[in-house]
Amino acid sequence: MFNNIFMNNVILINPPTPDRKKIIRNTGCASESKGNYLLQPYDFLLIAGMFPSVCNVHYLDGLADNLSQEEILSDLIVKKPSLIITAIVDRLWDNDFSFLIKLRTQHPQTPILIFGDILVEKKYCEEVLQYADGVIASPLELNTEELALATRENLKADPSRYGLKNVHSGLPVGKKSSARKLYRPRHELFLKNLYRFPFATFKNYSTVNISWGCPYSCSYCLASQLPSYYREAEEVLGELRELSNLGVREIYFADLSFGIPYANTRKVLEGMINEKLYFHWSTYFHPNQYSEEFLTLMKNAGCHTLIIGVESYNLASLEKYGRTTPKEKIEDLIKCANRLKINICADFILGLPNESKEDVLKTIAYAKELNIDYASFNIAAPLPGSSIKRMAIEEKRLSEDDHHYDSMGKSKVLSSNLLSNEELVELKNYAVRSFYLRPGYLMKRLSRLRSWEHFLIQWEEMIQLFRKAS
Repeated sequence: MFNNIFMNNVILINPPTPDRKKIIRNTGCASESKGNYLLQPYDFLLIAGMFPSVCNVHYLDGLADNLSQEEILSDLIVKKPSLIITAIVDRLWDNDFSFLIKLRTQHPQTPILIFGDILVEKKYCEEVLQYADGVIASPLELNTEELALATRENLKADPSRYGLKNVHSGLPVGKKSSARKLYRPRHELFLKNLYRFPFATFKNYSTVNISWGCPYSCSYCLASQLPSYYREAEEVLGELRELSNLGVREIYFADLSFGIPYANTRKVLEGMINEKLYFHWSTYFHPNQYSEEFLTLMKNAGCHTLIIGVESYNLASLEKYGRTTPKEKIEDLIKCANRLKINICADFILGLPNESKEDVLKTIAYAKELNIDYASFNIAAPLPGSSIKRMAIEEKRLSEDDHHYDSMGKSKVLSSNLLSNEELVELKNYAVRSFYLRPGYLMKRLSRLRSWEHFLIQWEEMIQLFRKAS
C-alpha cells in the first residue's frame, strides 16, 4: 500500500506550555518536572516510529523548540500537513483544548488525531471529538497502512479500523501482552538540547520502549487501565544498534514495568551484553519483578538506576488500591541494588484518602530509613480515571469538571478528608528538604558521581528541586 502513499507530511505537535513549564504529555500521565529535567515525550517517539520511511514525519515541541502556538500554526501553513497528531492532558486542559480548536479552525479538512490522559474519561473524549477525528488509546495500536489513505469521514465512520479508540467502548483493560512492531524509531527528531533525564550520567540521552502499558492494577494510577504491548527483542536490539551509531550513550527504558514479558526482556539484556552495546541506562521497575539473578543481569547490561514504587510506609493499606507488594520484597530489592551499586529512586504518595499527618510523617521517615539514592514525593492527585478522583467526586471534594491538578503541588492540590491542601504542600516540601539535606546522604551522592558531566547534571537537578520545594 505504501507504494501509493498519499500521506506526505505527518506532523506531530507537543503544544507549548503556559509560562514554559516543563510538563510532559503522555497517554498514561502528565507531570511537571520536579527538577531541571525535561523528559522526551516517549509516546510521541513511538508514534513517529509507527510510520514507514516513505512518510515525511515532522515533530514540533513547543517547549523544547521554543515555539509559541502562533509560530507552530504559521509553520503548519508552510508544511501543508496531511495528518496532524497532538496531545491533550488534564494538567493543561484549557491550554491544550484551545490549541486543538485553533488547529481545526486553520485546517478544516486535515485529519487530526489526539491522545492524552484525560481521554480515559468518556465526557472529555466526546468534547475533543467535536474537533479531532480520532483518539489514540495506544501508540502501538495505530494501523498506519490504513491511516495513510484515510479521510476525516473514514476516521469518524470506523475508528477501530485505524487502531483508534471508539469513545463509546472506553479504553481496553485486558492485561495479556501482545507483540507490536515499529517501522523505525526516528530518534533524530527527538535529540533536542532541552531534553534532560534526571538520573542520567550523560546529558545526551534517548528513550526506548521494550513494552508499553502495565500489567498491574493499582487504581490510583491510570496505567492500570491501559492495554499492554511489547516489542520483540531483535527489533529492540536493532534500535539500540542505531542509537549506538548515533553516538547516544545514555538510555531511558520507558517501560512502565520493566521486565514484562520476562523472556523477551531477558533476550534484550543478553543481546546488549553479547553485542557489547555499552549504554548507561535507567528504568521504572516494579518490585514484584525482582529477583537477584534478573537484577544482576540488568546491571551487567549497563543499568545504573531503578525507579520503583514504594508509595507508603503502610504497604498493607495499599491493598485497597490493588497494590500488593510485600515489604520484604521491596527491602530485598534495595539491598541487592546497593550491593550491585545500582541507584534506587523510590516514589512515595503523600495524603492518600484517610491518611493523617502522622501517617504522612511516617512515610517520610520510612523514606529516610531505606538505603535509597533518590526519593520522589508526590501529593495524592485526582488523576483522570483514578480511584482517588472517583472517591473525591463522591465525597463532594471535587467536581467532575475540575482540572489542572498535579502531584508536585505547584498547580492545584486536592485536600484529603484529613489534611488541607496547604498542609499537604507543606508536608511535601518538608519531605524534600529533610530527605536531601542529610550530611550522610550528601556524602553518598558524592561518592557515586562518575564524571564532571554527571556532577553538573546532579547539581542542576538539586538546585531546581529545592527551588520548587520552597
